[in-house]
Amino acid sequence: MQIFYTYTAEKQFEDLPKIDQKRIAKKMRWFMSQSEPLKFAKHLIGYDAWRFRIGDYRLIFEVSNSIITILFIEWRDQVYNKL
Repeated sequence: MQIFYTYTAEKQFEDLPKIDQKRIAKKMRWFMSQSEPLKFAKHLIGYDAWRFRIGDYRLIFEVSNSIITILFIEWRDQVYNKL
């Protein structure tokens, strides 16, 4: 699978503290190295989207033709308000 970030997700990632950026980047590399990365994701009921949980952050994404597109990265308390 390939992974892409929307402009919004890239901006949100850049605005995070460096320690959180490193944690998210490391975990995303690990997810992508797995044969089935969606096994570690949760499908969001009522939406055509998934989420990865990385610490207190949630990465909301869509899957299409073996491409994961990260839509946004938010703190766990705020992320679901954007759906």
